[in-house]
Amino acid sequence: MDLDEIVRRHMCAVYEDIWEHFDVKRPRPWEEVVDFVDRCEGRTAVDIGSGNGRNAVVLADRGFDVVAVDRCVPLLRSTLSRERSGDGTLHLVQGDMVSLPLADSTFDVAIMVAGIHHFPTEEGRLRCLEEMRRVMAPGARGQVTSWGLHQERVPWEEMRTSIETEWGPVSLDDPRDRFVPWKEGGRVRWRYYHFFTERELRELSERVFGAARAFTSGDNVFVEVAREDGDLK
Repeated sequence: MDLDEIVRRHMCAVYEDIWEHFDVKRPRPWEEVVDFVDRCEGRTAVDIGSGNGRNAVVLADRGFDVVAVDRCVPLLRSTLSRERSGDGTLHLVQGDMVSLPLADSTFDVAIMVAGIHHFPTEEGRLRCLEEMRRVMAPGARGQVTSWGLHQERVPWEEMRTSIETEWGPVSLDDPRDRFVPWKEGGRVRWRYYHFFTERELRELSERVFGAARAFTSGDNVFVEVAREDGDLK
């Protein structure tokens, strides 16, 4: 089993374990995502790697017909507990970010919030972006977010570069890769992250979309992209 598969299986198991605590600790949508959604038009939207649905609900509340996709079923189902205030629809789909069970050229808006940084290889991260582009309609707009290498939220000395998983040991060589502790009571679970610079996320996105607008906000980096003739304003 290669590094990519071990880490992805490990991460799925971690989120299946911590989903209730995660749902409590991460209740609010990202302000930058709300701002992006408020600048988008169309009818259909997809939240790729939707987690507990805190951002998917924003799309639905703005009137979009939304598909929320995540691999972790318990976390995906927690979306149903979110308060709703809009007239859009919200559909839950279990699926993998690198192989979305969705049709080509379907969505007017796509978001991928804090998901791409959980993939341990560039190939996997590119595949996420390629799948995002595939399901976007011509002219559609998208936003991708990641934790930034500049972050100060978690001290680097608290992170690890190697752990034991159910599927074997993992040691990380890239200085931008770390296992970050998720603490609940007296327990610690280790979540894998690739910490992006703004330039790296922009250049990776440009390889798939041709153009990308990148910016940094707080501890995170963002890119906005468009499918073909989309507007990056």
